Amino acid sequence: MKATFWVMGSRIMEYPEVLLDAYQAGHEIGIHTFTHPHLPSLNDDQIIAELILTARAIYEVIGEYPRFFRPPFGDIDDRVRNLAKSMGLTAVLWDADSQDWDNVNNTTMSKIPGIFKAWMEKGMNYSISLEHDYWQDTASIAVDCMNILIDSGMIIIPLSECIGVSSVYNNNILQTFFESEIFTDRPKTHPSTRNTASSLVSSSTSFATSTTSNPTTTASVNVQAPQLKSSSVLSQASVIGVLIATMFFLLPDLFNDWS
Repeated sequence: MKATFWVMGSRIMEYPEVLLDAYQAGHEIGIHTFTHPHLPSLNDDQIIAELILTARAIYEVIGEYPRFFRPPFGDIDDRVRNLAKSMGLTAVLWDADSQDWDNVNNTTMSKIPGIFKAWMEKGMNYSISLEHDYWQDTASIAVDCMNILIDSGMIIIPLSECIGVSSVYNNNILQTFFESEIFTDRPKTHPSTRNTASSLVSSSTSFATSTTSNPTTTASVNVQAPQLKSSSVLSQASVIGVLIATMFFLLPDLFNDWS
């Protein structure tokens, strides 16, 4: 069973081993920004920094250049899309929300399997669904939820299989950018600082499902959610110079937006 993990750059810098474990286990990795802001509320330089800094953090751990990102809160507009596309990044949204992010305690986590059962009772036969590993509870409940889907005849697949692409990596625009050493001595730009450490989401997970006459009969999920640390990573990020938005508009507009 493989899924797609959307990771935050700030979390990667604190827990690179968690990202590496997920990647080496065969899961796909995408960008979920650096500080989890509402992207349309940022200026162009901040949006670019959110995406580029996270892409760089991912590359430093797994050696891959992602092609896809998930905007926090699903909050995106044409300006964000255009900036992302100019960096070879395509937005991915979801159509089924487990609401685990709104039930992160032992008392209410029991509601989550019921949401999955309701999907099956309504006859859902395909979806891109959203889950989180915000706390250990949300990661642990995934086993029960995945079994509900499998018992209902669903196959769990990662993003690449869902949208029919050979890889979620090989972003040639980002690769050329990083290898050209365009990071310069220009004045420094941080990603958004509006979100404090206590409000950051560690990472999110999405997987696609479809019906089959030969469903998988066994599956297991073992996801360990990292614990929140209070130390700031913005000071580490500040070593990367500001990126000029206009340069990206000169690059090819390669991908369409997936939703």
